Amino acid sequence: MDGGVCMASGRASSTAGEGLPAVTKTQPLLAVVTTVGAGDMVGGCEEFFVIFVCLLSLSSSLFTFTSAADPPTSFYHYCSDKNFTRNSTYQSNLNLLLSSLPHYAKSGYGFYRTTKGLDPNIVYGLFQCRGDVTTTACQDCVASASMELTQRCPTQNGALVWYDECYLRFSNVSINSTLSLSIRNPNVMIYNSNNVTVEPNRFQKLVLSLLKEATTQAVNDPKKFPTRKGNFTTIQTLYGLVQCAEDLWNTDCSNCLEEAISRLPTRAIGGRILLPSCNCRYELYPFYNENLTTSPPVAPTPVLQSPPSPVTRPKGKSKISSSVIIAIVTPITVSAVLFLAGYCFLTRRARKKYYSAQEEFVDGKNDESSIAKVIEMLRGIPEIERGSEFFMKAVRLFLKKENIETFVALKDHDLQIMFLEQA
Repeated sequence: MDGGVCMASGRASSTAGEGLPAVTKTQPLLAVVTTVGAGDMVGGCEEFFVIFVCLLSLSSSLFTFTSAADPPTSFYHYCSDKNFTRNSTYQSNLNLLLSSLPHYAKSGYGFYRTTKGLDPNIVYGLFQCRGDVTTTACQDCVASASMELTQRCPTQNGALVWYDECYLRFSNVSINSTLSLSIRNPNVMIYNSNNVTVEPNRFQKLVLSLLKEATTQAVNDPKKFPTRKGNFTTIQTLYGLVQCAEDLWNTDCSNCLEEAISRLPTRAIGGRILLPSCNCRYELYPFYNENLTTSPPVAPTPVLQSPPSPVTRPKGKSKISSSVIIAIVTPITVSAVLFLAGYCFLTRRARKKYYSAQEEFVDGKNDESSIAKVIEMLRGIPEIERGSEFFMKAVRLFLKKENIETFVALKDHDLQIMFLEQA
């Protein structure tokens, strides 16, 4: 074989329901399609396809989650066609790398990328666990994957293995965190060979809607692992998840998932696409641990198009902190008090001026008749128009009693006008 060695094994689960064929022991359930391209991790394989159709016997425990006591089971591994020399420095570095990865998983890392050694014997490696598995399950899976690759690819300088719970890979060339052909291949397609027969178009739209919504969430999720679910019928729920390598750039994560989703056979009862940098999956049964995921509410039935990604908000009534309330109320209260104080001050001042002017104008109760007589007399002078500036000047002049007496004593009209002009 010119290319690398590809092997696959697998399990398939399905549920019977409206429009879905019942599972039988002799029914072909799982199709596995693998692709290894010319741009894979070692760049030495020609593209080819391997199709495995498995006849599986299903027990009544098929529809339940795998028990925590069950050992992890791989369903696909790949060995490159390049070999290293036994007992070489490269093999020593590889052994160090594979033995160290389970310890990183035990420390709580769900994703880890590392190297061992120096050029030309450097070894690159990484693992990533599914976002809903526990630390213990992640460690067990990484340990099993490390051991399996040393047995299945004993002298190959590059290999990878996929489990339900984790993915592990090593290579003699850099495993970049940017999206390129080297992290799109090899790839695996696994799908149920039974198709949906009732409203297949709506089923397909629901699959694409959920996975596209999950892709939008993955870009903003630190673990890059969102899950979604939606109602296909009143008794059937569709479950989906996507996941990217945690150190993948957001744009590359989105592009990788879009490519993976585009390859899915979305009219099959269930399916998944596995790429080295991302993967996506959907089923008609709960295949992930909902208690360890942050899945949004179930999408309504039917779903005709992808709704916008929901915004996570805290439950219950929103509360504003007391410090915020004080910061808002205090300046408003102070401003109101200052405004009222200023208004009262100006009002009282205006009233005081008004009454003072009135008292000054009258100059005592005994002079009211005199002032009235003067004003009446001023009205008779043609040169003085009532309301004119000259008239107002005369009135202000007569605020003093002696001016009134002088004005009356002059008697002569011309002298009176002259007096007013000079005053």
